Amino acid sequence: MADGPTNEQLAAAMFVLPETKEDLHQWIRVYLGINLPAVIVDPDSNSSPMDLVWELYDAARLNKPEYSQILAYAARDSFKTFSAAIFEMLCVVLLGRSVAHMAAIESQAKKSQQYLKRHINRPFIRKYVTVKNERFVEITRYYNEVTGASLTTEEYAAILAADQSAYEEIKHYVTIVICTIAGANSEHVPVMVIDEVDVVENPDAYEEAKMIPAPMNGKMPITLYTSTRKYSYGLVQKEIDNQAESGLLIRHWNLIDVTHPCPASRHQPEKPKVTIWYNDASLRYVSDADYKLLDNVERDKWNSDVGYHGCLHNCRLFAMCRGRLATDTKCPKCDGNGIACGGFLKPVEHTQNVFRKVTIDKAQAQLLCRKPSTQGLIYPNFARETHMKTAAEMAFIIDGEQHNPSFSKSDLITLLKDRGARFVAGIDHGFSHNFVVVLGAIYGQRLYIFDVIAQAELELSQKVEICLQRIAPHDPEVWADTEAPGDNKTLKKDAHLRIKEWVKGKGSVIDGISLVRLALMPALGKAEDVRLYLLKGDEGCDHLAQRISTYHWVSDAAGRLTKEPDDEDDDECDALRYLVMNAMAIKMKASVSEVDRLGDQSKLTPMQEGRKQYSMNDWMSKIITERTGIDYEEVKDNEPTAGKKGSFNWNF
Repeated sequence: MADGPTNEQLAAAMFVLPETKEDLHQWIRVYLGINLPAVIVDPDSNSSPMDLVWELYDAARLNKPEYSQILAYAARDSFKTFSAAIFEMLCVVLLGRSVAHMAAIESQAKKSQQYLKRHINRPFIRKYVTVKNERFVEITRYYNEVTGASLTTEEYAAILAADQSAYEEIKHYVTIVICTIAGANSEHVPVMVIDEVDVVENPDAYEEAKMIPAPMNGKMPITLYTSTRKYSYGLVQKEIDNQAESGLLIRHWNLIDVTHPCPASRHQPEKPKVTIWYNDASLRYVSDADYKLLDNVERDKWNSDVGYHGCLHNCRLFAMCRGRLATDTKCPKCDGNGIACGGFLKPVEHTQNVFRKVTIDKAQAQLLCRKPSTQGLIYPNFARETHMKTAAEMAFIIDGEQHNPSFSKSDLITLLKDRGARFVAGIDHGFSHNFVVVLGAIYGQRLYIFDVIAQAELELSQKVEICLQRIAPHDPEVWADTEAPGDNKTLKKDAHLRIKEWVKGKGSVIDGISLVRLALMPALGKAEDVRLYLLKGDEGCDHLAQRISTYHWVSDAAGRLTKEPDDEDDDECDALRYLVMNAMAIKMKASVSEVDRLGDQSKLTPMQEGRKQYSMNDWMSKIITERTGIDYEEVKDNEPTAGKKGSFNWNF
């Protein structure tokens, strides 16, 4: 067997730029001692730690301008920061780029320091380190373009002065800063890494930091954002929502993608395969026999697949894995416990245990990366697919007749007027904030919103003009914010609006929120009983939908949810609340005594979800609380119609 390369050969080859992903993977294994996970297992993912590092490296190597911004969001503990630290080392060792690494918080900075310390202490790298401290690492070498040789500082100092002129000094560094205004005004560098974006505590500093990356020596700047996507109203989701405008590239992977291949002893390929039913929302799965015990409404929420015998009997990951860990991943020379991977692939048992620990909401958001968490949201049940309907779809709900897809907004308004619908509107005043009008019509027990005005820095005369053109022709009843009586009087007189008198009593914000929640998701949680719809395809309604989906409670210094709605971008939701709480005839008496629980409804883990049990005495109140987040004082008018819910129990 031929001997491998000598240490001298490896040292000489360290500064040779890899040209393929496979070569770079090997470079990382040799010089950093890391076998980085490189397989995409979940088809919903579009990257892996190694794929991300290669893509960034190749973009920097070839100076690709389209990679000016790239966001990598991934599961908790799935090597986001670690991959960023590898890319940073590639920048200073191979790519001739200095790096600013901005950590969201102090603890994240310490983790970054640990990773950098690990890399710079590797045998072939450490001799080129000329400065190192807690927040700064510098790599220096002297390069001879003719011979291709690279010397350390000590080696360079030892040669004759006449020979030194043949060498070029190459010096680059990584500096770690905290996301503060001071840190965000660091010197300009061609590579910027902003780590754990969703836990940034200073949004102003975050925006300032975007100006740190700058072209240098002909090298185009690159900004890498990393994070776990936690919240619907977090910075990561805002970056995703703004992707079309910003040109941001988005890459993501989840916990399944960095999990070890499932051993044959676990999934038992020697036994006949079986049909397994799974529920993407609850992350549960059941056998074919248990599926047949479900009622017809519940069955519609499940899908089937064919899995291994062991997937059904030896594991609790089928809804997340679907058997792919047995077929779609690999671990070269692995002995079955992940050790051959350098410990970087998670054992299947560990992944299962992580899912057992967290709520379904967190599992969906922070482990599977499928959607942001609803935690902290004021209207967690708002869903575009449920609450946004085209004009034709709204018309069908109104009259039960199929309408041509070309059925327009004006056609809908005509239909509502012909049916004698009651036109209504809510107004929230603002100057630096948006002036908002939410306009709709009530027919039966449902509110159909078809127009939304939302614009900042309007003078009162401009508000009057807009309302004259878009609101007054429908002659709606209007409930406007009572804190601007002068503006309301002018709109009533000059814009000919029927401004209604009402009182903002103590607790009206929470009461109004409760009623909007009930309109969005009635007590029994049936989509056909929804009482509030927004016009799909309308720009204003789409804007309102975006505001509803990110409207959230304020958190205190300890991260606990308060009873106070966040006032950033809340104007649209305020106008909607004024409208719903005054115009809609919702007769149920709601309690708001437990409002601090609103928006955090996913209390069960994926492994516990099947354990819910309802008694004949409390089933209605429990369902109402689960569906709406509201704890009703009196729910006496309904009796149970069918058997017991949640009869599946996991036994570990």
